[in-house]
Amino acid sequence: MNILPKEELNKLIVTSKGSCVSIYMPANKSGPEAEQNSIRFKNLLREAEQRLVDQGHKLPEAKDLLAPAGALLTDSFFWRHQNEGLAVFVSPEIFKYFRLPLTFGQNVFIGDSFNVTPLLPMFIADGRFYILALNKKKYQTLSVYTHEHSGSGTCQSSQEHRRTSEI
Repeated sequence: MNILPKEELNKLIVTSKGSCVSIYMPANKSGPEAEQNSIRFKNLLREAEQRLVDQGHKLPEAKDLLAPAGALLTDSFFWRHQNEGLAVFVSPEIFKYFRLPLTFGQNVFIGDSFNVTPLLPMFIADGRFYILALNKKKYQTLSVYTHEHSGSGTCQSSQEHRRTSEI
């Protein structure tokens, strides 16, 4: 298992040179479903490659950028030792992956910086945070409690409030 220290998260946050590819996927630790992990990852790499091409990269450039991640496909030891979720980060400067105790949705993000939002529940000390949801007519506060390292949680909503001109 790869632990994600805050220092590594900070490195990912400040990296913003070139195209930054963030790949998240759920992983199965064992059983017949675990054999699907590498296939799912291969499909996500193809999706990342296509998105890079759609954004103006030449196909050979996209393949070169993703090559370090692609090398994981042939690493049977890597695929036999998974956790709940896999997060992979690739840029011209960085290639990092983390097998984490969080279940992620299957997503590919490409931008000028890495998308680290799905990792944030790991860094919430007591698993509790608040969201203020508002629009022109009303606002609402939400209390969110995440379950330790599972990535899942519960959300309690306060009463909705109508906005007035005084707010």
